[in-house]
Amino acid sequence: NHLGMLGELSVDSTLPDDVEITEIYLELIGFELSGSFLENSRQELIEEKDGWKLIKLMKGSEDNASPSRASVSKYLENSSRFNWQNDQVNSINPSVGLSGLSVVDKVKYLLDFTNSFIEYQFTLDASLTEIIENKKGDCTEYAQLFVTLARLNGIPAREVSGLVYGYGEEDSKFYGHAWAEVWLEGQWKEVDPGWNEFNVDASHLQLSGAGFYSYDDKIKLQTFK
Repeated sequence: NHLGMLGELSVDSTLPDDVEITEIYLELIGFELSGSFLENSRQELIEEKDGWKLIKLMKGSEDNASPSRASVSKYLENSSRFNWQNDQVNSINPSVGLSGLSVVDKVKYLLDFTNSFIEYQFTLDASLTEIIENKKGDCTEYAQLFVTLARLNGIPAREVSGLVYGYGEEDSKFYGHAWAEVWLEGQWKEVDPGWNEFNVDASHLQLSGAGFYSYDDKIKLQTFK
C-alpha cells in the first residue's frame, strides 16, 4: 500500500516552478484514476465520460475549505497510527510555542515544527517511535506526525493522499503523496507538512480513500494559470 501510494504517473506537459500557479486543468484518463477523483472545494469536476474526467485544481486558500455535517470527534481520537498518548510524542510536543496562539497559528506552527523535525528519506511504514528517534521519513511520516501532534493539541486532523506534481524534474510526473486536513472554523482545510504549506499547491490532486490508480492511467495537462 505504501509503495502503491508513492507510485508515479507521467504527464504530457511541464508545469513551471518559477511562477505561482493558482489553477490547473487536467484530463484524468483511465477508469481507476478518474473513478478515484474526489470533488471538494479545491477540486472541481468540469466534464466527464466513461474512464475520463476533465478537472480543475486550485491553490489552497482560507476561502476554499470544505464544510461537513459529519461529526469530527473521531479525528481527535487516539489510535495506533496517531497515538498522541505515546510518551515520546508528548516529550517533543511544542506546547510552549503553541501557548496563546489562535487555532490557525497553531496549525501553522505545527506544520513548521513537523517539517523541520523530519529529514526527508524514503521510509517504509515507520512507527511514531521510529519517526521521533530517527527524525527521518517521507510524506507519510510527515503526515502521521503532524496529525498526531494536531490531535494532541485539540485540533481535529486526518491524513489524506493522492498525487502531486514533481516540480523542477527532467520528466514531468505526478507522484503519490500524503498530506493532511485540519478542522478549522467548521470546515476541512488541506495542509501539507511535507511541503510546509498552509495553503497547498494547486498541483495537489486528492483521491478518494482507496486512492486507486493504474500505471496504465494517464494525466494530460490542458492549461494552467
